[in-house]
Amino acid sequence: MEPPHYDQVQTQGDQGVKRLRGKVLGRLGVRGAFAAVILGTGLFYVPHALARRPAFAVMRVHSYLRRGVYYLDADLSLRLNPRAHRALVHGVALTFIVEIHIIRYRRFLWNEIIGRLRERYRLSYRPLTRTYRVENLNIGSSNAYDSLAGALDSLNHIRRLPLIDASLLARHTRYLARIRVGLDDQALPGPLKLVSLLLPGWQLESTWNQWVLVQ
Repeated sequence: MEPPHYDQVQTQGDQGVKRLRGKVLGRLGVRGAFAAVILGTGLFYVPHALARRPAFAVMRVHSYLRRGVYYLDADLSLRLNPRAHRALVHGVALTFIVEIHIIRYRRFLWNEIIGRLRERYRLSYRPLTRTYRVENLNIGSSNAYDSLAGALDSLNHIRRLPLIDASLLARHTRYLARIRVGLDDQALPGPLKLVSLLLPGWQLESTWNQWVLVQ
């Protein structure tokens, strides 16, 4: 038997994607599917060069020891693509997660993660006041901003974030830390949560940025 030609394989793959999309849209219903498509796709062209630019990135990290506790200062770059921005101004709150790992370096074994931090922030738009609100979901604080740029700028700068108590670290041992930031697609409303599985524009996440915490 001859192996299938490329066109046949491509057709079978397309049919599989269509069946998956059909199942998703069937679960959403007509109104939910229409709303999800409107918000999820944006219904306008996104330049290819813009789509390739990283939307989220960790630009700078600095950790330091103060009174027995290691702290972190970090500068991020958060840029909403057209789909996420359109959803935001139509009332969909966006939740960002900053993940941090504390790692014990082991020369001859796999490194060991000894600590995990998850800082969660929610960005929402208030159409009546035309303001953007940023909430720190870990501590319950919030601030309002007149522009999206101002709201994102507040998220871009993490200052004096406690990482770990120095007493928990063994002496004469090397420790690493790493950080990344991403959009929590599980916090999206039901219709968008399903559509985000099919649209790559919703997978907003930086790469890991790793540095030496203790030499």
